[in-house]
Amino acid sequence: MKLVAPKGDGKKQVAAYNLCDGQHTQAEIGAAVSLDKGSLSRTISRWVDQGIVVRVGTGGDMRPLHVYPLPQESDPKKEKKNDGK
Repeated sequence: MKLVAPKGDGKKQVAAYNLCDGQHTQAEIGAAVSLDKGSLSRTISRWVDQGIVVRVGTGGDMRPLHVYPLPQESDPKKEKKNDGK
């Protein structure tokens, strides 16, 4: 989770990451989760640098593709409770 959204609650970033399924353009993802173009571009570039997203396609039709989707529940405190820790 911290790789996808290192700051804040990360709900928009998790939603954007999950839309990186190779079927949506970066513009479509930004519109769907209400992230501005520049912020989403920097975020996706960071994900690519971390190796959790790749870009597929050629030229103007490059689409981000995640390695695997994340569950929408992004609260690490709740995840710990569910693990019994």
